[in-house]
Amino acid sequence: GKPCPIVDDTDADDDLQAFSRVTDVDSLCQPGNVHEVLVDKLAQSALGLQIIKSSPEITGIVIGIDTHGPLRGLAVKKGDRLITLCGIPVLTDTALMDEALMIAWNNKSVCAEFQRPVHFPATIIRTYGKKLGISLSECSEDNLLLVTDVEEGALGSKASIRSSDCIVAVNDVKDNVNAMLEQIRSADILKLLVARYPPSSQDPDIQY
Repeated sequence: GKPCPIVDDTDADDDLQAFSRVTDVDSLCQPGNVHEVLVDKLAQSALGLQIIKSSPEITGIVIGIDTHGPLRGLAVKKGDRLITLCGIPVLTDTALMDEALMIAWNNKSVCAEFQRPVHFPATIIRTYGKKLGISLSECSEDNLLLVTDVEEGALGSKASIRSSDCIVAVNDVKDNVNAMLEQIRSADILKLLVARYPPSSQDPDIQY
């Protein structure tokens, strides 16, 4: 399967008028934690987010932020995961995400909760006769590789890769899933950068 599509609520027409009051929580955003962001903006204007809206394991992940929009700054980063918007949990039901985005569009004051992922490096050295043992789902639009299955005892498992992890770079190649897949297929040594989103109260059924 391919983890598409993507929600894009950016609106270039808002750039000249939008203003924001974003709680600066960057120094408090520890990996794995959920932090709150408060935004003041014009009514009927976009937050300026591109968000994955597809597989439950990756729904809500931010893949783009309008640099001129009300979320500019350090409070939200690419790779953070939107957990709630306007008090509505958005991970378990795409209809709820649509509803929350519409409410956010209309309101001047918006409250959102984001989770910062835990990033860690993983190195895999191919060994003759040993399987990599990782199944991946990819989409060129979101520029990450979702781990859908890990074979127990294989090289991926021994490198601590888990199902629902996201591979965001392979041998320093990133933002290009085809190039990352080519590295995984051909390179003898794989140096991976992995993003892991610990389960929140909004996605209790996802196994990590």
